[in-house]
Amino acid sequence: MGYPLVSIIIPTFNRAGIVTRAIDSVLHQTYRPVHVIVVDDGSTDETPEVLKAYGSAIVYVRQGNAGPAAARNRGIRESEGDLIAFLDSDDLWLTTKLERQVALLQDAGPAVPCCLCNTLMKMPKRREASSFAIAWVNMREPEGLWLNPAAVLATRFVLFCQAALVRREFLLQCRDFDERLWLMEDHDLALRLALRGPWAFIREPLAVWCGGHDTPGLWAAAMRQPARLYQSIEYIDRKVLGQESIPDLQIRRYLRSDLHRAERKLLAERLVASGRALSRLAALGITGWDRLRRAWFIRSRSWPMPKTKPITAHGESRAQGPDPTRFLPHRGVNGGDPAFP
Repeated sequence: MGYPLVSIIIPTFNRAGIVTRAIDSVLHQTYRPVHVIVVDDGSTDETPEVLKAYGSAIVYVRQGNAGPAAARNRGIRESEGDLIAFLDSDDLWLTTKLERQVALLQDAGPAVPCCLCNTLMKMPKRREASSFAIAWVNMREPEGLWLNPAAVLATRFVLFCQAALVRREFLLQCRDFDERLWLMEDHDLALRLALRGPWAFIREPLAVWCGGHDTPGLWAAAMRQPARLYQSIEYIDRKVLGQESIPDLQIRRYLRSDLHRAERKLLAERLVASGRALSRLAALGITGWDRLRRAWFIRSRSWPMPKTKPITAHGESRAQGPDPTRFLPHRGVNGGDPAFP
């Protein structure tokens, strides 16, 4: 069985002090061959000097500041791999992430668009949790085929960019990331990708999300400006409902319900912003009623839980795994194993 080239795209903006952690976690991967592309989205700090120290180990691309979606799309245009992965510049991968995902995708076959692994979430002032647990994505098998990702993603957000390995052909079918979005652009792509077939999954966390620890980032901005978050969700739901082929009526109902929920959230935000006492009271009523509706939905039979099944390996034995002599990890600029800081 051949070993496909994997292109890894790391967008970064003003993270000279921490971008090396992400890059080193990629260069320490046990899988080869890889093509590492770091897109500097107009940084004004020492990022160019830091990245040039890697020499030929990475492809360094610099552009004017255009946002995370545009930076990732630039990376896609520069990429060469049959498989593409994304990593934010403040996050990390464990060393076997790519090796395990590539093997599972090869077993799953070419009709499976991507493989998603679990992610350890290191959140400020909160206990560590996994992305699957936060999203109520309870997988029975350690790894396998996720049969209904579109139904689940139509009802909640599941961390995608740091955890996914995507086949290039399906990524191009989805027309890359929507550059009109500065928030939730990863959810938008994941939802469109989920409409194209079942996913492979790995229940074990093989990525580490460090949002909010080192830089404010978009996550913190979304928490401070919830209206922008709801506007993004409203835009995504309208676009997917209007542009994508969705033969499953239940998924269409999920998306319409999510759209209406975003519209109610935006209405409540506008009422609060008006500053009038009666408007704020009305906003509290809308928010409270929405929470009750959501709680009822989560506990109902309509709430979609993941449907999974094991993947039967074909070709090379999964127990044998890839040829270990091919995997010669690069020590990176800092040395050590950055997946365990």
